[in-house]
Amino acid sequence: MPILIIIAVGLWFAYGDPPETVANWFWEDKAAPWEEVDAYYFPNRTNITVHQERFGLDDVQACRNWA
Repeated sequence: MPILIIIAVGLWFAYGDPPETVANWFWEDKAAPWEEVDAYYFPNRTNITVHQERFGLDDVQACRNWA
């Protein structure tokens, strides 16, 4: 039985994304402490060549405030 757990965890690390999974467990609606949020603003959705962007925001609320 322990070998199955080891194999399952190994497959999770090989084919999954453990840091993202753990972050989603504890911080569902906001960025984890080690994550940053990038914001992209398109004032006219029919012309996506015109846009503004800001990188490295602390959380989703900071992104919303910037937009």
